[in-house]
Amino acid sequence: MSELIPQAEAGPIVEALCERFGVSGALFENYSLYMGSKGKVYMRNTHDSEARNAAVIGLHIATVAGAVKPSTNFVQIFGRHFCRNVIPVTSTEARELIAGLNEFPATSALENVTDGYVALSCDGQSFLCGFLKNGVVQNMLPKSRRRVLEFV
Repeated sequence: MSELIPQAEAGPIVEALCERFGVSGALFENYSLYMGSKGKVYMRNTHDSEARNAAVIGLHIATVAGAVKPSTNFVQIFGRHFCRNVIPVTSTEARELIAGLNEFPATSALENVTDGYVALSCDGQSFLCGFLKNGVVQNMLPKSRRRVLEFV
């Protein structure tokens, strides 16, 4: 069962995501955060009525285990607001990553990008989370969501 995260504890999670991706805290102002099992953080519209007997209420946006790891859902839905730590990839690279390529060298110009969690984008659309370390991006797309695509 997910439990509401008190504002004092939610603040550092929101700050970590805002700082990492250069988004405004206003992005989160109409949402409440809930903690699920295994450190998973869920986001839900504050104005929704209370869900009863629900195992998960909201969108999985991050996992907290020492650091705050953004989820693929968060990157896909809110990535259009990101202004740092976004790495553009070609459509060929996007297909390879979605199919399961585990890591690749970040060969594009890396402006406003530092080691750590990054959003990967193709044609301006963020589509998955990666982890950049020493110029190599590790694919963070869950194996259960990897697919061979014909078109991107």
